[in-house]
Amino acid sequence: MMITRGISLKTYAAEMAGHLGITPMAAYERQRVLVRLGELPSVAGRGPNSGVRATPTTVAALLIAGLFADNLSEIDERFVRLLNAKPTEMERRLEEHTTQLAHFESGERQWRALGRKALARTVARARPAEPAKLKCLITGAGNFRNAVAALLASEALASEVECLIINRSLLVGIISARDGRVSEFGTARSKKPRMEVVARFPGELVIAIASELPILSTTKVISS
Repeated sequence: MMITRGISLKTYAAEMAGHLGITPMAAYERQRVLVRLGELPSVAGRGPNSGVRATPTTVAALLIAGLFADNLSEIDERFVRLLNAKPTEMERRLEEHTTQLAHFESGERQWRALGRKALARTVARARPAEPAKLKCLITGAGNFRNAVAALLASEALASEVECLIINRSLLVGIISARDGRVSEFGTARSKKPRMEVVARFPGELVIAIASELPILSTTKVISS
């Protein structure tokens, strides 16, 4: 009987290491950190091809981790925040909505405390609606990890990319397209001027991963 299954992410780490310019062990250590953070599943098993599969989603997390930091100790909750970062404009609108909502709730509580229940209800009905969801201009994804995964899942989409950029200092991820479109994820956590450390991943390497993943993920295993 022939079984078709994908290679493990650990096996693919050697390929990813070449793209990132690090050792296979360093790439695998990043995978282990992601498992500890709960951003990759931990699959028990032994032998070849056991463990987490190399898919666009798992490889995207590994790629972002490789670009996020050189030191493993720096891959922490900040990294998780970047993985799940929404488009920057969406995050800005959500922050504004949260601030406005807090003002309305404060006003509602004050009117109720004064016994003006009718005014309190009027304020409650005037609460601002949640902003419409915005997605990546290039991939249509709702967060950074899913946007990168979408690129790795499609050679056609990957071919549109000029580069991936991660601003390590500001915790911002950027997808830059060859036609000038730019999709930015996350919001700078500090407004103060500071030195910025940026990692840039060429679009040619995005295409390389997108083209090799389908081949590597269809390993054929023959069992008796």
